[in-house]
Amino acid sequence: MLKQIKQRINRSVGLIFLIGILLFALTSCKSPSGIDTNFEATITVANLCGATVEIYMDDNLIFSLANGFEQVIDNFVKGSHLLEAFKAGTNMLVAMEAIDISSSDNYWWDIFGPSRILVTNNYGETLRIMVNGSYLGDLDDTFSEGITKVTFGEHKLDAIKSNDEIAASITIDITEVRDYFWTIQK
Repeated sequence: MLKQIKQRINRSVGLIFLIGILLFALTSCKSPSGIDTNFEATITVANLCGATVEIYMDDNLIFSLANGFEQVIDNFVKGSHLLEAFKAGTNMLVAMEAIDISSSDNYWWDIFGPSRILVTNNYGETLRIMVNGSYLGDLDDTFSEGITKVTFGEHKLDAIKSNDEIAASITIDITEVRDYFWTIQK
């Protein structure tokens, strides 16, 4: 009886050893297509541009994303990918990013406003520049400054003199991807 128990144990150890080798071989193999089946990366896309956008990856529509929201792209292969954001329902390119996915990480792509406002101060004195009620900075006379990553929609700009009086104001409606200009004069 002891001999039979030893034989069963030897067979079980041998079987467990073979199963271990098989599991090791299976987990270290790649799929036949060359895609790493253990590869798990994500790209979180955050839309901060002021309008709904359609997200494309390598010329394929992935999803539509409303302003102020984020969504995750997954199930893609390692390598270089082209991400594009178009204003929804148009062919207006808002943002583009080439991204190289080389590891199983979480990647981020923030889509900011696509436009810029160039402010030129020809008023004759240094002015405080306010955008939508928030202080942007001081702009010396005869200088220009660019406001970057401006979102779609209306933006109120104020130029304030040192005595807190408004020297000039303008509301600019950002409707397309381009540079907008404001020259402040007396």
